[in-house]
Amino acid sequence: MLDIDLLYEILTKFFIDEYPSLKHMGVGMAGRRPAEVYKELNETRGIFRPLDEDLRRIHLGWKFDLKANDEGVRVLEGLFYSSDEFQLAIDGYQGKVAVYLDPDNLNFATAVIPRDPEPYKLALQTTAFADLTASEFLELMTHYRRENPELTTLYEDRIAKVRLERHDQLKKIGVERRLPRSYVTQAEACKKAKSLFASSRLVNTHVPLDTVAPGSLATATSGPGILPLGAENVIDHEPEGPVSTPALPARKPKPKAEKPSSEPPVRLGRPAQKGEIL
Repeated sequence: MLDIDLLYEILTKFFIDEYPSLKHMGVGMAGRRPAEVYKELNETRGIFRPLDEDLRRIHLGWKFDLKANDEGVRVLEGLFYSSDEFQLAIDGYQGKVAVYLDPDNLNFATAVIPRDPEPYKLALQTTAFADLTASEFLELMTHYRRENPELTTLYEDRIAKVRLERHDQLKKIGVERRLPRSYVTQAEACKKAKSLFASSRLVNTHVPLDTVAPGSLATATSGPGILPLGAENVIDHEPEGPVSTPALPARKPKPKAEKPSSEPPVRLGRPAQKGEIL
């Protein structure tokens, strides 16, 4: 069944690719081809400007519904397009955008953001794919991904060897990690010292005034606690006056405790045994 999209494609290809190359017998054409007449008129008198590139891509190009990111959009899994105006427009936008691409010219693409009337022209970010068609791009990527089986085996063996060495190294590090170390790092020492002395405080030692430095007792001549001998102040062992000794109070003899009587105490009440008379 022929749908509207396929009919539109057939008519578009006819009027663009086939009709300008056919001989035309209309008024003033005289059997000339429309493409040649168009060139002649454009060189001699000028007719109309070419169709806008963005409109041409929107109406005749391939459409892709893509989600944009900070790097722009990616078309056909390997073509990256972006522009400064487009990045500012999609800042904070979470939905998808419509990207139109001309399969015969991959240098530029056109992006349309929903509810935004202005289209945005996006430039190709990979210059290696410039001036290529979509078919040439896919063929080039196929050539890049095609590899000699011998080279594939060589590189796979090399990767496996490197990964095995890394696995052994990590395993060795894991074993050594459980062993006690004979050293401590600066950061660990600072952290442990901070935790040890977190609640400690310095106590200032008060030095008595009537003291001298160690080792200078026999050589010191002045200072606190040192009295000169001979000249003015004479130290005598005898006291200047009689010393009165306070009298101690006489001790009183403690009264002797009376011895308890050896007679048994008299018990009143009922007899403890039957037949006993109190």
